[in-house]
This record gives sequence, C-alpha cells and structure tokens, in this order.
Amino acid sequence: MFTIFLSVLTLFVSTVSLFLNLKNSKYSVYLSGYTSKINRQRRRIAFTISNTSSHSLVIKNVILKRDNKVVHELDFDINQYDRNEFDNQEREERRKFEEQSTTVLGSVLSPPYMTINTFRPPIDSTTPISEKILFPFETHNIDTFVDSFPDEIVIITNKRINLLSKSKSFSIRNN
Repeated sequence: MFTIFLSVLTLFVSTVSLFLNLKNSKYSVYLSGYTSKINRQRRRIAFTISNTSSHSLVIKNVILKRDNKVVHELDFDINQYDRNEFDNQEREERRKFEEQSTTVLGSVLSPPYMTINTFRPPIDSTTPISEKILFPFETHNIDTFVDSFPDEIVIITNKRINLLSKSKSFSIRNN
C-alpha cells in the first residue's frame, strides 16, 4: 500500500515538473506599437517586436501582407529625398529673388536681404526588416516605407512560437 502511494506521488510530482518545464521553456513574441502614416509622400509603418520569453531567439523574417498578398518594402533614401526637396526650395527662393531684383541703367539691383540656407541632414531614419537575434525580454523596432499598408504581419523565428509552428501572425488595423 505504501509503495503504491509513493508511486502515485512520484507520478504527480513528475507530471507537475514536466508541465512547469514546458511552460517556462516556451518561446513567445509580441507585436506592439504599430503606426502607419503618409510621410514624404510615401506610406510608412513602424512597430515593435518583443521577445517575451526567457530564452533568446532569432527573428528570421517579417512578412507584411494585405489581402493575403505580400506587401514589399520600398528602397527609399530619406537623406536623398530631403536633399532634393531642399534643392527645389532653394531654386524657388532664387527665382523669387531674381523676380524681386530690379534693373537700373543696365545694373541689377537685388533686394537688400537674402538668406543663404545650408542643407542639414534629417535626424529621421528608418530601420528595415532584417534578421535579428532577440535576447530574453528584448525588443526590436522596425520603421520602414512600404508600397501599401499591411493588414497582417507574420513573424518567422528559428524556434516554435505557436504550438507547432515557427511563425505567428498578427492582424493589425491601420490609422
């Protein structure tokens, strides 16, 4: 009788131990802070991926989808765009300056005041989608330009994060 009791107790303890071990070794990711907006005449999205597990994992890929079709990232250089915008504004200012200039006896008299602007690179930058190692409880921010706003984001990792799958899908709503 005593041996049966010990057997049942051992079985119970080992079952609880197995359950706790599986629960603590589970990998999980979370998506938060999703924003979408039109920026520099293009669609821009930003979001944060968090590793909410106690183990490191690798984000292998992030797939953006709209109506079950893949949404592609744009190869967009913010600095080049801002430089072109600055040059266009400078040309417009010079044109206005020349219009305000007056000619007296063949000499061009310019307005008394003209500012000279210098281009300053923007502080703004993007973070493209790429493979990334996430340590326990670490986050990774993604900020990129896309060809259309997604309605679903699929995160693919090197470990199982969704029962038997290495991917997890998040439905999102655009602003």
